Amino acid sequence: MVIIDLKDRPEKWYTELVRIIGLLQVKGSLKPEEARCLLDIIDLVIKQHNLELLHILEEFTERESIPETEEIDEIIKATLVAANLKQPEGIEQLKAVVQELVRERNRIQNKQREDENDYLV
Repeated sequence: MVIIDLKDRPEKWYTELVRIIGLLQVKGSLKPEEARCLLDIIDLVIKQHNLELLHILEEFTERESIPETEEIDEIIKATLVAANLKQPEGIEQLKAVVQELVRERNRIQNKQREDENDYLV
């Protein structure tokens, strides 16, 4: 995971992230709607300092997906891509939905780990 210190020249981070997203889209690694979503998120986090959204997304990305949570991961990604991040009410609604999905995903992953640990004992 890449940790970005927003106090350390945010304009440099913004420019570099936008460049990387552009390259990934040109290479076909990102669909146009995925690139748009990432650009909107970068704008919210770096330019508008919406750190709450950043923390929610960090919580989502800090754990790797497991088969039992793949469907939730896809729902989170689809929710992010479909969201209108240009309107404040859309952002608040997005944060609430994604945060709840991440909590459920973490609950399932924790339960899976507990089950695995019980099996090993």
